[in-house]
Amino acid sequence: MEMFPAATPAQALALLSLPDARLFEQAARLREAAFGRAVDLCAIINARSGNCAMDCRFCSQSRHNHTPIAVFDLLPDDALRERILKLAALPVNHIGIVTSGAALSEAELAHLRAVLATLPDAARPRVCASLGRLSAAQLEQLAGAGLTRYHHNLETAQSHYPRVCTTQTWEQRRDTVLRAQRAGLTVCTGGLFGLGESWEERRKALEQAQQVGQMVSYAQKQLMQSGWMPYYLYKQRNTLGNLENTGYCKPGCEGRYNIYIMDETQTILAAGAGAVTKLCSNREGKLERIFNYKYPFEYVEQFDEVLKRKDRVVDFFEENRPLPLRKD
Repeated sequence: MEMFPAATPAQALALLSLPDARLFEQAARLREAAFGRAVDLCAIINARSGNCAMDCRFCSQSRHNHTPIAVFDLLPDDALRERILKLAALPVNHIGIVTSGAALSEAELAHLRAVLATLPDAARPRVCASLGRLSAAQLEQLAGAGLTRYHHNLETAQSHYPRVCTTQTWEQRRDTVLRAQRAGLTVCTGGLFGLGESWEERRKALEQAQQVGQMVSYAQKQLMQSGWMPYYLYKQRNTLGNLENTGYCKPGCEGRYNIYIMDETQTILAAGAGAVTKLCSNREGKLERIFNYKYPFEYVEQFDEVLKRKDRVVDFFEENRPLPLRKD
């Protein structure tokens, strides 16, 4: 994709003086020059609806707005998986799982990770999610379960946000975006026009969204200046702009584990709370995950279940006997 220099604040505001026809014509030319005439299809699954405690004034999901919409809890695993697979049979590049509320609970996230783990390899990379303000550990677990893309809007300019929502802050939303990026997820973020903001605030909102990406570039520069060097690259499938995840370390401290876990071509046996075992067959490239309970009390209380799940390691390699690495 060809990169174009960003407009200055003055140039961005000057666009408002153009006649609509001229503005739309130039926008179309820029879009085609950068992305061509291809259409990138997305679909959304409403996986939990309504009864949100947040008071976002623009959102029908908020219980404060009394909008006549369907209200239901997180879809059962089988129903959610069925909807994903129906969309995966269509030429849809991004299948978004969207839930109402500030964030999913730990139990709900465990259900979602289990659904992701059972999806075919061709469908899982196309799934993305909008699940609210998740912690760094929760986002990392989703990435470990195969999620590659996360959606979280900044909504509007930082200065205007308190006028459209009082139950959370703009900074909380920004920090969620940064946590998702640090977890290795591609982030889709945007905002809304027409919330009573000025054109200057609209420009500022776009500028702040760009700054989030600049923070990642800043981190890269600081790492290299401090003697940390890149040593592995993980290219995610179906990622806008062909974006990459890069791992850094001090010279001489490279770890093969990081390469294996990103490449997903090596079996990794994991132990302990929150660990994820990855089983890989070099015969057909089949990949299967086994999840451990996250919290220590769950891990201890359900240890018999943990051991039972580990029996799947033997079964997996009985069903997918590895090819010999040497003929002799």
